[in-house]
Order: sequence, then C-alpha cells, then structure tokens
Amino acid sequence: MAWDERALAAFAHVRPDELAPVGIPDSAGMAPSLHLNLGDGYRRQERLHEARQQLEAAEAASGALGDDGYGEMLRAGVHRLRARVDAGDVTDAGPPGR
Repeated sequence: MAWDERALAAFAHVRPDELAPVGIPDSAGMAPSLHLNLGDGYRRQERLHEARQQLEAAEAASGALGDDGYGEMLRAGVHRLRARVDAGDVTDAGPPGR
C-alpha cells in the first residue's frame, strides 16, 4: 500500500511527455493503473470509502487508455473493482464470478 500511495503522489509531478523516452507517449495513460492498484489495496484493507474514491478516479482517467490489450486489461480490472466495491467485497479472492 505504501508503494502505491507513493507512486500516485509522485505521478502528480510527471509531465505528460516525460515518459516518451521509455515508450509511454503520454503519462496520463498510467493514471488508471495507479488508481486501480491503490483502490484495490484500500478495498483489501476494508477501507471502502477510500477504495471508492480511487475507483472513481480510475474510471475518470480511463479515457486516456488506448484501444489495445493494455487498455482492455485495465478497463476490465476497473470493472471488476467496481463490482467488488459495490458488493462490499473485501476478500482476497479472485474476480467476482470465478
């Protein structure tokens, strides 16, 4: 959790084009993943209010995702987290329905 919190805090200081040298054309595409990871961590700690806040931030940032495998994977993760948070699921089990 501490790493996820630090990563999101550091992300606020990353310029949109700063990661282009490592193949990430716009850093905004990282935001959904950072919020998703932090939200899931909060959910596992039974901090559903904070989990919901991060989930909403991930949903809002998802527009920056491409129409590729990475974007599809993250959108699916956001969808699963939404289902788990809405259900109050704080278990460590796999995605709902599995």
